[in-house]
Amino acid sequence: MNDKLIHQIDDSAWSTDYDRLVELMKRHSIVCTVEYRFSGEESYTRDVAKTTYKERRLQEGDDGTFEISVRGYGYVIDWTEADFKAICAKYRVRFLDLERMTH
Repeated sequence: MNDKLIHQIDDSAWSTDYDRLVELMKRHSIVCTVEYRFSGEESYTRDVAKTTYKERRLQEGDDGTFEISVRGYGYVIDWTEADFKAICAKYRVRFLDLERMTH
């Protein structure tokens, strides 16, 4: 058996602190997972994605553009921090907070 293969990712490395996610994504693209269900199915499917933040404001009251996407598909996109965090909770977004893992 190859000891360099990762067979299980420790759950303690993943976070659902969406305030922290917003803080981090304003500086870097962050690796995250998104969970969703296909119509009629009970179990969730998980996809690995990344965050993108742009300071572009489309209208008064916008906080910028917050997005989680992969392979050209946008799972989460919103223009206010509050709505973005609510959608993250709906899609059970988890992210790697590498800064906290290494300190």
